Amino acid sequence: MSSPNHDDLAHLKIPLKDILSATNNFAEKNNVEEADFGNQYQGQLLWSGELIEILARRYNKEWSEREQEFWMEISMLSSLKHKNLVSLVGFCDENDEKIIIIKLENYGSLDNFLSDTMMLTWLRRLEICVGVSHALSYIHYDEHREFSVIHRNIDSLTVLLNDNFEPKLSEFRLSMKIEESQRHHSFLVDKVRDTNG
Repeated sequence: MSSPNHDDLAHLKIPLKDILSATNNFAEKNNVEEADFGNQYQGQLLWSGELIEILARRYNKEWSEREQEFWMEISMLSSLKHKNLVSLVGFCDENDEKIIIIKLENYGSLDNFLSDTMMLTWLRRLEICVGVSHALSYIHYDEHREFSVIHRNIDSLTVLLNDNFEPKLSEFRLSMKIEESQRHHSFLVDKVRDTNG
């Protein structure tokens, strides 16, 4: 499929100075996750006159595939809207920084609760599974879209939980976009991405 027209995404641009202010200049205390591709920072961003809780994914400048993954994630999150997907706030592509801003989900990733049977009852686990399955059905089979999405990176770290334990699928940087006409065909993916197993 064709690559996104970056001009069409201009309304989502957030100035770097605003992100620096929101994350206390990427302070260590705001760093909530470290990964090879980059770090994630929690913060509060004043946006459209409202103070919102955000998660800022700052791509590592040395990451070889950062350009492709950065634009793939923005393309996906700007065109996909579902109650079980994370909400894109915007992005920054300024001064050699590549940062994606999403709405912070209060409980963080599902991974934080897998061993906590008090917080994550079996009923709640089932509800999370159903919510993720709704998200997957939406990205794969929604008939009102000209493309389908293969996520390629689903695990307990990429499922975020809001304060009602409703799941929000995140991390679309490794996704594949396929034409609607190809959605029921077989695909051979010859390169394992991110998590093995």
